[in-house]
Amino acid sequence: MRLRDIVRAPKAEVHWGEWKSGPNKPGDFPVQRSGKSLQFGSGYRTRVVSFAALGRKFRVLCAICEAKQSFYAAMGENVGKDTRVLACYEFHASHPGWHAHVACQEVDAVPFGRARGPHMKRVQSKRRLVFAINEDKASDLVNKVFGLRRGSGAIL
Repeated sequence: MRLRDIVRAPKAEVHWGEWKSGPNKPGDFPVQRSGKSLQFGSGYRTRVVSFAALGRKFRVLCAICEAKQSFYAAMGENVGKDTRVLACYEFHASHPGWHAHVACQEVDAVPFGRARGPHMKRVQSKRRLVFAINEDKASDLVNKVFGLRRGSGAIL
């Protein structure tokens, strides 16, 4: 199974968490074996979406900061109390446009407990739009990129 299979697969048990400010709870999107969740600085709002596909459980962490013109959405598989990060879709005002970091190998070969590493490939998006993201648009973008409402996703 590869990332594209998960993104294109029908989703079940989709649960959209609320947008919130402040630190994430340890179980929101843990990426370290210590059980700590991925964190962002002040000014960020985050939302966690959980879903099932192909007999496995996954989560997406979305973080936005309008003042810093920053968007981050990571999708990973739940692995015990950790996360196997499979893809990140991002925009930072300091970088040249939208881009993704994706794991191109079989899902089971991707290490868990790491948000980035040599197993991730950076892919520049052809999307050159300026940053115009709010909470509603961020949720729509997560739907589109990771295929949460449809069986296809734009990250492919």
